[in-house]
Amino acid sequence: MAYDRVLYWVRSDGSFFPVRAEYYTISGRKLKWLVAAEVARLGGRLRPTRLTMESALEHGSRTELRFLSIEDDVALDERLFSPSALERGE
Repeated sequence: MAYDRVLYWVRSDGSFFPVRAEYYTISGRKLKWLVAAEVARLGGRLRPTRLTMESALEHGSRTELRFLSIEDDVALDERLFSPSALERGE
């Protein structure tokens, strides 16, 4: 889904990690917001490890992602991105 406007808050400690983002329609109605928290070293660098997305339209509707580990620089087979592989869900 595309949003007409996204408003971001970032850390002012020099890392500029995202702290919050709000997603709006073309009419200016807020649809949802994202909160990024719990910065930790994963995959060799610091990054937010808990992301929580909440709906402004459905009270109590929320999705939370927690990253426990991340591997950077993983070599992926280019065939994974072919149309036929994507259709099969490989």
